[in-house]
This record gives sequence, C-alpha cells and structure tokens, in this order.
Amino acid sequence: MMSTRFQPIAGTQQTESRYTLQQLDEKGTVLSETRTVAKSCSEAIRGLKGVVDEAERIIAYNDQGKKAGEVNVDYWRLKKGRL
Repeated sequence: MMSTRFQPIAGTQQTESRYTLQQLDEKGTVLSETRTVAKSCSEAIRGLKGVVDEAERIIAYNDQGKKAGEVNVDYWRLKKGRL
C-alpha cells in the first residue's frame, strides 16, 4: 500500500531562510523582536522559546521584510504545549 505521508521530491532540499519575529500587543506596539533562521515561517514561530506577557500576536517577516505569517499568542501557547 502506498504511504500517504508527505514525500519530498527527489533531489530537492528545503533551504533555511532568515525570519524576524515580532511580538505585538493589542494596540500593535512591538514588544519584542527576535531574528532566527528556519526552513519555514511555521518552524520559525514554533521555535520561539517564550513570549512577552502582554503580547497578543506573533508576526514573522522574511528576509525581504515581507510578512510571512502571523499567529495569535493563545494559539501559539496551545500548540507549544503539545510539542
């Protein structure tokens, strides 16, 4: 039976990129900014060790300064607890 698990295309590699993670409060004020290297925006956000108490959102920007992803801090905490 064929596996339904994701299989990368032979000969391809996922390269790492630079991301800037910003933690923002409810008003949109940047409370913290962290730079990291990861294979994806999701991996960069998952790799965050902790968040500032007042933070409401985490936004990831790629190395060109374009918004790559965003997550609510409550959701991040829920997912982080499962890892």
